[in-house]
Amino acid sequence: MTDLEKTLFYKPTGTIQIANKFSLVERKLLNAIIWHSQKNHFKTQELSIPVREIFSLIGLEKSRNNDILKDALRMLTGTIIEWNNFGVDKVTEWGVCTFLASGKIVSGKLFYRLNPELIKQINQPTLYAKIQLLIQGQVKKRHALVLYEFFLDALSRVKKDALNLVTSLEQLFQLLGANEDMTYKIFNRDIIKPSIKEISQHTDIDVACSTNRKGRQVAEIVFHIAKKNNFQLSIDFDAVEGEDEKAEKLLIEYDEGEPDLLELLKFHGITEKKAKELVESFDRERIQGNIDYLLEQQRQGKAIANTQAYLVKAIEEDFRPKKSPKEALEEKQKQQKASAAAKAKQAKAQKEQQESEWKRFCEQRLKDNFAGKPEDWQEEKRQNFIVKIKATNPILYNSYKKDAFNSPMVQAVFYSELRDELLTAPEETSLAHYLNGRGTLQSE
Repeated sequence: MTDLEKTLFYKPTGTIQIANKFSLVERKLLNAIIWHSQKNHFKTQELSIPVREIFSLIGLEKSRNNDILKDALRMLTGTIIEWNNFGVDKVTEWGVCTFLASGKIVSGKLFYRLNPELIKQINQPTLYAKIQLLIQGQVKKRHALVLYEFFLDALSRVKKDALNLVTSLEQLFQLLGANEDMTYKIFNRDIIKPSIKEISQHTDIDVACSTNRKGRQVAEIVFHIAKKNNFQLSIDFDAVEGEDEKAEKLLIEYDEGEPDLLELLKFHGITEKKAKELVESFDRERIQGNIDYLLEQQRQGKAIANTQAYLVKAIEEDFRPKKSPKEALEEKQKQQKASAAAKAKQAKAQKEQQESEWKRFCEQRLKDNFAGKPEDWQEEKRQNFIVKIKATNPILYNSYKKDAFNSPMVQAVFYSELRDELLTAPEETSLAHYLNGRGTLQSE
């Protein structure tokens, strides 16, 4: 068994769809504890895990900063979680409780005791997602981890390797703990797009998205999810390497989300006045890219006397590594190729969903049109159909004798033979006319 297989655990749907605002580290620790508890058959007594193993499982292998775990334990023992929040698991009850009853760190070990109420929910789940802890360690943004689990859960329920998952904005805001006052444009730019980019780059699934609109407003996001073939885990724990705990803390805080640029610069010691000047003068990519450059210099041991002044100069002069013209061209071509492939994949998934929606529409319209005809006309069509299948299709006729027109097989063939006669309107005969009239699935 590989290291990856050893860290597989089953996370119940009810504990994936929880209403809370856990940070990245807190959610990873929650998963590590569920994994460890499953290994120990969810014993109710206090259990322990070596701190070093915890750091490895949550993607901070080189860390020695126990304060990170202490803060996470405080949240997991003190924050109310609401499980099965979307009601997807029809068997599991809705409820609230804390995740841990207790937690402590003693002599290099993390001791924990699960809340007995939660054990009932996670011991024998009716719906669950299969999650690899070593893969979650690759994820560096809180929202990306939440969505990654959400996508795996959806794939597990349909038992397929690909899925078009339609989710309302209201559900997404609740799932991701986003500010309800945030506009869709900002929500998409700062949360959805960075999250699906990280999931596609660093996990075992690919994700693209499109939108469904209600009028001019985006009402739903459609996530086009597919498991990768031959996924290879590439573990890189250097992102948090270093003995300087302050620099490590800065990196962790930065990696947990997409913070406001002004607050991010102030967090790195820049005065508010200078931070405002930088935000007004340069875009997010340049500012964050140069913060990454500063942190990389620190990890490599470069002595920087005044990090605040160095960071300001780095942003103003753009210290980010420059590519040669050839490298820049190759990178651009690579991005264009990847973008074209992603758009083609998204377009295919979108077309399939549109066709499926139109098919359902036509089936319902066919039944409605039939029901709108006079009863003697309906009866004549039924009798002619019975005579026909009795003479030509004994299998279908036997199904009719058993269940009459309640048989799904009989209904399907009966209505299909009336299709040309009953479906004559433009939207009933042409997908293009249907879409023009209904306005479905418009991509961003």
